[in-house]
Amino acid sequence: MVQCMFCERECANYCCAFCDRMTRGQKFGRLLQYLEKCAESEDYFDVLHSVVDRIKV
Repeated sequence: MVQCMFCERECANYCCAFCDRMTRGQKFGRLLQYLEKCAESEDYFDVLHSVVDRIKV
């Protein structure tokens, strides 16, 4: 199990069943919110690198 990229629920894939029904624009908006939150952390580059790796999958 992994965390959903958009809502952090546990799921079998990168996206849970709930978030899979969102439009592409909604997913992009959630991703931008998540990246904004990452930018506030002290280990900014490590967190962003982790997010980018998850997006690549």
